[in-house]
Amino acid sequence: MDAVEGFQLFVLFFTVGAASFGGGYGMLPWIEREVSARGWMTLADLTDVVAIAGIVPGPVAANAAVLVGFRVAGVVGALVAALAMALPSFLFTMALAAAEGRRRAARMLARVYTGVRPVVAALIAAAAVRFAAGNGVVRFRAWDVETFASATIVAAAFWLLAVRKAHPAAVMVLCGWLGWLMYG
Repeated sequence: MDAVEGFQLFVLFFTVGAASFGGGYGMLPWIEREVSARGWMTLADLTDVVAIAGIVPGPVAANAAVLVGFRVAGVVGALVAALAMALPSFLFTMALAAAEGRRRAARMLARVYTGVRPVVAALIAAAAVRFAAGNGVVRFRAWDVETFASATIVAAAFWLLAVRKAHPAAVMVLCGWLGWLMYG
């Protein structure tokens, strides 16, 4: 890894960590845009990274940052990306702890979070649609049997997770089994 690439990794994941709200999935559109623009990974590669990052323990965005960093610059890149992603949260938490007793700061922060929540939902939905469309899970212009089957699995998973409050691991196993039945 050269110094420029290391600096780019650090700046990317520091700014993502500092300016994104809503957890890991809310950060994915930004990460995808920047990683693709730099030519570090394709959308298909990044989708694989997100799948792995979602399976292993820990926050998905931090895991994705480590995997992207590793892909770009090996172990050193992974360490740089991890540090850059974690540093803003650490600094922000320390600043909040220092200001904990101040009611005014707490009320202002609550208002900011209230305004940000709708954007977080949109970011997560946009990331899901981009990843699904970019990997052929759902094709918006070609409704063939495979697209219908994929859309059915997506709808079933959404219903189970959002409405029935099913455990995500059970939904993943069930949808894997459905995929095997439909495509196998």
